[in-house]
Amino acid sequence: MTPLAHHVFNTPLLVQSAKLDAIVAGLGERLITGNKSDTGAYLTNPGSYEKPGYFVNGGIATIEIRGILAHHGGVQADSSYVLGYQTISRQLTAAINDSTVKGILIIFDSPGGQVAGCLDLASDIRKASAIKPVWASVSDLAASAAYWLASACDRIYATQTAMVGSIGVVMRHIDMSRALDKAGLGVTFVHAGKHKVDGHSYAPLPDGVKADMQAVIDRIYSMFVGAVAEYRGIDPASVRSTEAQIYMGAEAITRGLADHTGTPNEAQAALAAYLKTGVLPMTTETAQKHFENDRDSAAVQSLWDKIISTRELNNESVPELSIDPQSQDLWDKVISSSPTSNQLKSTADAQATAMATFKKSTVNKKNDPKPDHDQDSQALWDKVIGRGQ
Repeated sequence: MTPLAHHVFNTPLLVQSAKLDAIVAGLGERLITGNKSDTGAYLTNPGSYEKPGYFVNGGIATIEIRGILAHHGGVQADSSYVLGYQTISRQLTAAINDSTVKGILIIFDSPGGQVAGCLDLASDIRKASAIKPVWASVSDLAASAAYWLASACDRIYATQTAMVGSIGVVMRHIDMSRALDKAGLGVTFVHAGKHKVDGHSYAPLPDGVKADMQAVIDRIYSMFVGAVAEYRGIDPASVRSTEAQIYMGAEAITRGLADHTGTPNEAQAALAAYLKTGVLPMTTETAQKHFENDRDSAAVQSLWDKIISTRELNNESVPELSIDPQSQDLWDKVISSSPTSNQLKSTADAQATAMATFKKSTVNKKNDPKPDHDQDSQALWDKVIGRGQ
């Protein structure tokens, strides 16, 4: 077997199954690409290139994670190239220590890879996000180990066709005994220790050894599920229920595995806006999630009624518009305000945040008029909170 094949067989992998099939089919040839290609392939304007391997544009460092991942990467003996977790870690550390970098965008296009090193790098990403914002952009694949890393980021953007998930672990054993018999060859092991040669490729896999391998897989799977549940704020049972399924774009958002649909350019622009304003981006999907407990809240509904029913702003008459621009602007501020987290924690928090914003606004110049809003404004509110969808 080639040197890289030893990274594929008889070792736990966090990799999309279809990609693993392609890798196995290619053994004997070059497994990936031969030489590492230039980075900066995902952004229209990636910015200046900084050692050890990230771009900086407008204070945002861009790190690209693509292809097969391994604990220690580089060019193998057969000229194949794999990306090492230690390489990504060096880039992340350098970006954190770079005073010109205010935020970090990690772009993913990877089916995953080895277990070894993945958990530690995910932990490093999570720790880095406490120092500077770290966002992920999936364009167009974050599966298995790659998703483990992406889940540790503050927010995840995914293109409409991005494939996200594959939260599972796989190990493969190859039995070469019949091929050896056909070639008239035999292999003799001289070893000390009962389990020294467990899982070797020159005989069928014994049931006891297979059971030991399954136990290892189960432990790693539990660690994977627990990490995603913690990082994404999802119930572990919900993570397990995916059964290593992979989801596309908006469906990944519905499952709680991503936050926004968007391209890397859009993710970069949103992060730049957040660094400037401190206001997190809001989409219909996340607005609905944030206010899912407030759909029937009379207090929140009453507040919105007051906002959109105001017909005199700054002592000037407001023309009849489908949606009052100043009221819409106020509402945008209300739903994007979250002092301590990405999600409003309760109806009370939502009401307090909204009321504080409302009281500071120019809308409340006079006594609140009686609620008498137009149907278009009501439809907007219904759309925001997801009523009727």
